[in-house]
Amino acid sequence: MERDYEKKMTANEKYVLNDREGYMISFTEKVKTVTMFAYVLWIPLEDKLFKLTGITPIEYQPQLEETAKSLRTLKNNERNSFQVDLMRIVDARQGETIKTLSIRSGNILNDELTGVINSRNPDDQLNQGESIKVVKKYPYKLNQ
Repeated sequence: MERDYEKKMTANEKYVLNDREGYMISFTEKVKTVTMFAYVLWIPLEDKLFKLTGITPIEYQPQLEETAKSLRTLKNNERNSFQVDLMRIVDARQGETIKTLSIRSGNILNDELTGVINSRNPDDQLNQGESIKVVKKYPYKLNQ
């Protein structure tokens, strides 16, 4: 019994992308009135193997290829431009409010949301050493 997918496969081959050799399989399939193109491409970059998958109407196949060609190592300035928001615990000082603690700690959330995640009213006076959840921005670091 012949496998149906083999008839629809348009490529099953080594593929060179930006001077890197990978492997690609692709298919076309008519769905109602539109011919669709789909591919899976395995391509190495540095010490990792990436699997890129795309599906689109056949007329947009060139855009999929352009997207795949954009895979590259980030430049240092690009990598350094990323930031992440991380939740941290800050110990309150006697008499602080959510607002004053947020200013002191660099909390990026508004006072109301900070109150909600801490089950506190934003105007409540906090106790010395009370643990308050805040969210702060940090530079992105791999394996943070």
